[in-house]
Amino acid sequence: MLQPTTIKMAGPKARSQSSSPEIEGARSRRNMDQELDSLPKTSPAEESEVENDAASEHTPDVPIKVLYNVLIFPASESKKDDIKKQKGLSSYFKLDSNKPYDTWKAQLLVQISQKLNPSQITYEDYDVSFTVPHICPSPLLVTTDDNYSFLLKHVRKVKEPMANVYVQEKMTMTSHKHKCDDLGSSAEGSDMESSHKKWKKKKTHSHKDTDINEADHPLNKNICALWDHWVCYGPFHDP
Repeated sequence: MLQPTTIKMAGPKARSQSSSPEIEGARSRRNMDQELDSLPKTSPAEESEVENDAASEHTPDVPIKVLYNVLIFPASESKKDDIKKQKGLSSYFKLDSNKPYDTWKAQLLVQISQKLNPSQITYEDYDVSFTVPHICPSPLLVTTDDNYSFLLKHVRKVKEPMANVYVQEKMTMTSHKHKCDDLGSSAEGSDMESSHKKWKKKKTHSHKDTDINEADHPLNKNICALWDHWVCYGPFHDP
């Protein structure tokens, strides 16, 4: 006699175990795509900056012509509280990137001398900073050779090599110039006063008889007699 056959239905667990490898692979790829989508995305500007950095690192150090737009502010402009009201004197110059820091400073001092015309000029009398459009918008000081190298590094990242240079004359420079002018005026006034005193003293000097030659004594007596005769005593004098 045949035994009845019992058929067991597979539960969810059994069905999952019997899934094909293709289905499992599709699920894993779907999970990876979801994880990638959840990561923060990089902005186009950041991507462009990364590409520029990578290009600059692999670009050989070939000299390039750099344009420097210079804006010079006299010391008097720094007294204005509102920066927008400060007026600078504009200039520019071009220089190869392989030129040393001292050459760059010399070219900058030429521009300062032409605009401010100081009696004496040194780089330490000015605060110098730079910016590079779209790369380094915040001004950075240029006081050392390393600062200059950092400037050139940023300049190489832009399509058209250029930088903005800001020059602020220090107040100590103006004070020193005024002090020298005051000292010069004081010395000139002292010399004039001394010369006036000497002239006055020489004018009021009375001649003595010994100052006249013996042969001129008769002539001198006649002159004195004429003075006494023609002297004018005024309307209220009683002769």
